Amino acid sequence: MSVRSGGKGKIKPPKRQEQSSIEGWESLCKALQSLVKGESENINFYDNYRIAYNIVLHNNGDKLYINLKELLNQHLEEVFSSQVISALSISNTNNPQPNFANMISLKVLKCVWEHYKKVLDLIGPILMYLDRVYCKSAKVPTVHELGKELFRDIIFQPIKYFILDTILRQIFLEREGEIIDRSIIKAIMDMLLELTGTSTKDSVYDTDFEGLFLEKSSEYYRIEGQRLVEECDAQGYIKNVEERLEEEQQRVKNYLSSVTEPKIRNIVEKELISMQLKTVIEMKNSGLIHMLKNEKIDDLRRMYLLLERVTNGHEEMKYIISNYIYDFDKVVNKTGAKDNIADTTFQEARDFKNKLDKSLNLAFFNDKMFQTAFNEAFKFLSNKDIN
Repeated sequence: MSVRSGGKGKIKPPKRQEQSSIEGWESLCKALQSLVKGESENINFYDNYRIAYNIVLHNNGDKLYINLKELLNQHLEEVFSSQVISALSISNTNNPQPNFANMISLKVLKCVWEHYKKVLDLIGPILMYLDRVYCKSAKVPTVHELGKELFRDIIFQPIKYFILDTILRQIFLEREGEIIDRSIIKAIMDMLLELTGTSTKDSVYDTDFEGLFLEKSSEYYRIEGQRLVEECDAQGYIKNVEERLEEEQQRVKNYLSSVTEPKIRNIVEKELISMQLKTVIEMKNSGLIHMLKNEKIDDLRRMYLLLERVTNGHEEMKYIISNYIYDFDKVVNKTGAKDNIADTTFQEARDFKNKLDKSLNLAFFNDKMFQTAFNEAFKFLSNKDIN
């Protein structure tokens, strides 16, 4: 990017033969230059609106538009070289705290963006007639749209990958339990949502950030799922997944776009539930059968609710429980007393059914699918004359 050298940005006056029909041109020039600097105290907005109105009325809207673009362009180039590049140079040095240095750069960008938005808000009312008449007829971006496009091209594009990498790094650190400055991340996210892509009307958030965020999230939770099944029992695994789902929902509320919520939720559900479903259910001494045997109602309920989120979750639970019921007679034959085995098996079968009915009622909310599976399995036992 080249930075303009020379004097301060000026709006060029019209040709000499047109000067007499445009009163106050120099006054409007000075007013816009002051507003770009953030100096609005001595500006008469109504008078300058009338001047801009007359310029457009005399068919000089194109000249006003072009020169406004020149003014904003030069202002942004000066800001980029004097503020943004300086902040980036701190990040690019061998800083012992690179994360801290990168956040300083984001903070500078946040301040630059917020100041620039105020500039556009101040200029907008003065050039309202330019928007309504010239921009509409010439089919060019409005003053606000033009301003944001210039900011995107001059400030954002040259440092886009640095910004995205820094944000993704902050999200990674937060997932690892570190405290980050959410207010800065939120401000940058809002900026990405307001800026549009170079070849689309979609936001930069949609075109440049969200896809990367979801890709990195898939990688993170794929590794996380593998780690958790190695380190946790079933109860611990379920608790961790519940916490991760809550964290991602809160992350959306804190600084991400609401449209991202179902997408990141689906990723967590896929990587932490669907991909590890069978492993967690079948964990020895803590999985589904262990919970049923030991009447771990709370754990069963949490497993039921968690697995409800994915397509085959309840089907897998039903399959495991049905096989557990079908195999009941094998367990009794191994453990039952030799004397009065009929009475023993009858009582054990009744206790066994009562225990499962309790789970069905308290943990599975009398789910009809589970109820049907239980009934079919116990009918199978009856036909084998277990009782």
